[in-house]
Amino acid sequence: MESMTKEQFSANFGIDSEGSRIKLLDAIDKVRDLRVRGISLPQIVALGDQNCGKSSLLESISGISFPVNDGLCTRFVIRIALRHTSKPAAVHASIKPGPTSEKSSAVCERLKGFQHEFKVSEFGPDQFQDIIDKATEFMGIGGASGSRRGSSESKRGKRFSDDILEIKVSANYLPHLNIVDVPGLFSNPNMSQTEEDQKLVEDMIKSYIREPETIIMAVMSAMTDLINQHIFNLARGQGGSGDPQGIRTVGVITKCDLLKEGSEDRVLQIVANKDNELRHGFFVVKNRSKDDVENLVTPEERQKSEISFFSEERWNSIDRERVGVQKLNVFLTELLHERIRSELPKIVQNINHVMADSQRKLSGLGDVRKDSNSQRFYLTVIAMNYKDKVKVWLDGIGESNVELSHPARILTHIYTLIKRFRTTMKENGPSRPFKGPDRNEEDNTSGSDGDKGKNAEVAPGDIYSLIREEIDRSPARLLPGKTNSVVAEKLFQELAKDWRRCAEAHVEDAIEAIEKFHSEILKQVTPDEAVRTRLDLSMGVEMCRKFEVARTELEKIINDELSGSLNTDDERFLEKVTLAKRKRIQLNLARNNKSDMWMSPTSSQALVEVLFEVLTNSNVVTGTIFKVLKLANLPGDEADTLTQAGLISQIIKEALPKFYGVSETANALTIGPDAAVEEIHDDLEAYYPIALERFIANVNNQVIFRELLGENGPLSLLDPKYISQLSTEQLQDIVKEDNNTAIQRNKLELDLKRASEAKAILESII
Repeated sequence: MESMTKEQFSANFGIDSEGSRIKLLDAIDKVRDLRVRGISLPQIVALGDQNCGKSSLLESISGISFPVNDGLCTRFVIRIALRHTSKPAAVHASIKPGPTSEKSSAVCERLKGFQHEFKVSEFGPDQFQDIIDKATEFMGIGGASGSRRGSSESKRGKRFSDDILEIKVSANYLPHLNIVDVPGLFSNPNMSQTEEDQKLVEDMIKSYIREPETIIMAVMSAMTDLINQHIFNLARGQGGSGDPQGIRTVGVITKCDLLKEGSEDRVLQIVANKDNELRHGFFVVKNRSKDDVENLVTPEERQKSEISFFSEERWNSIDRERVGVQKLNVFLTELLHERIRSELPKIVQNINHVMADSQRKLSGLGDVRKDSNSQRFYLTVIAMNYKDKVKVWLDGIGESNVELSHPARILTHIYTLIKRFRTTMKENGPSRPFKGPDRNEEDNTSGSDGDKGKNAEVAPGDIYSLIREEIDRSPARLLPGKTNSVVAEKLFQELAKDWRRCAEAHVEDAIEAIEKFHSEILKQVTPDEAVRTRLDLSMGVEMCRKFEVARTELEKIINDELSGSLNTDDERFLEKVTLAKRKRIQLNLARNNKSDMWMSPTSSQALVEVLFEVLTNSNVVTGTIFKVLKLANLPGDEADTLTQAGLISQIIKEALPKFYGVSETANALTIGPDAAVEEIHDDLEAYYPIALERFIANVNNQVIFRELLGENGPLSLLDPKYISQLSTEQLQDIVKEDNNTAIQRNKLELDLKRASEAKAILESII
């Protein structure tokens, strides 16, 4: 490199060496070196197709000579860091670990070992190329086309690296300026630069230019049409990245001196910034040519040649502030400075966010738990928080804050299940629908609001047939016409055979809802997934036991209803049975028109009451009938009443022959076989809805609310008492920090440390 005097280079850059700007840029450099997670800092990224003159431009900007390797591509990013300092001028080369290397502390430590120092006067293109070759090997890159080393040395390893080679040039005549040089994009793959390499370079470029804080310096050759230069399209956002509005891009056109005279109009049109408008516009520059390099043309001589060239008539229409590297340098320095100043509040805000996020996640992991006391305390806090949250949700306090389907809304889910259970039980109905009093139409009063019951559609035969069959095969046969409680019990079991299936499904649905609720609450109070999983597993056996207690309670309720005798003290039962029997008497008398032969409507109704009294006691004799008739205030004297008693017997013989008869010898009523069927039917019809309501209530109250949601249910298991009973070995098994958690903790602690240091650095200059 041909050195320049301080005055020469300072004039080139327009340096303002007074404090504020340098302090700000120094602070940003320090923050960048900390590599705080998720923090993007303003920087200038130089993009260009291969052979566009980008390296020569960076050479002119930085004052250091770049290697001449046309057609070769580096496999990593090079950051040119210019630093204004009062110390002796020097060049320092180092490697900054990228995201991939950051995952391994060992790799980061190894990369720190790459350190090379030069005097500025001793750092030329050969030294630069040697540093690139060494960095390529140090990063473990294989097949690097930018390396001059033999291919046998570079056939193994990765193709590209996201590590950064930083070339820091420090001198008292330099400004503070960072320019990131990404590999040049090539369009014609070959043996040394494959299609895969082409895609990797493009992806690398996109990863830089998609950052909203990045300033894009798009370098384009005047020898190629702008629309044919892929890098410009990429910078403008082709493929979903970049700067589609052109608000972060500055265009630089090189190789203007290679244009044939008369072909400059196309470049002039572009520089006018009308066809492809960029907020920061375009610059034109003239770099050192190969002849200039061979003739050892100095930077000062290059600058004079550049000014002279663009002073020619064909170029003098361009705004002088847009001509030459000197003007570009001043513009980039000011632009970067302003960008940093404008983004500084956002950077500080993002750093605060990283700190808060890291602290929150570390709090979720808890303190490092090395002894049993700290382990027990950690789990006790979790248990207390769990218990408090369970109470809040069981009390229904938190339900208004989350959507209906959220697993934490346990009461909502349970009451939904209860409603569905009741509907299902009533819709299913008895396995055979009951008959109305006229024995022809089905009576749906025991179903759900007029529903016949789903089982009625598939059950063979009607309920009377079922009752007759059960009477016929009953081993405990009594005298003809006598009813048997065992028969009624067996019939009820048949009618209610679907209760078990419905109830078991209901309880399993409730258990599933409780398990989801438990998992959700445990997740809320135990952010450490590994600890949460092991704690849950430790409770698994006892949790299952409590679920089994609920299932056992359900089995008791089912057996009580379906295996024992039919019992109820509900007054509605007798009322329903009485009403059914009166209706049957009325219908049978009306059907045969017997009472109208000798009685008024009032007397006919009284006769119904008499017959009801008689038929509810099959051993009532004529004398008793006489007494009943007297009580009914029927007209006539005692003789007439006796006559009427005889008529009653005649009515029974003629109007109700299939159901009742009169003994000729004992002058007493007997119940026929069809009457027994009717009595059993009426008893079951009255009993079924009462038992159904009782069954539904018992399942919900005793199983759901007491055994599953009650104070001794599965949700009561995790409490401080449970934690206090865990052995030291159990504590260690649950709370121990696995490798993944340890890695996560170290990463979060490093993030917090870096973010805290970055915040302190920036606060010192605000």
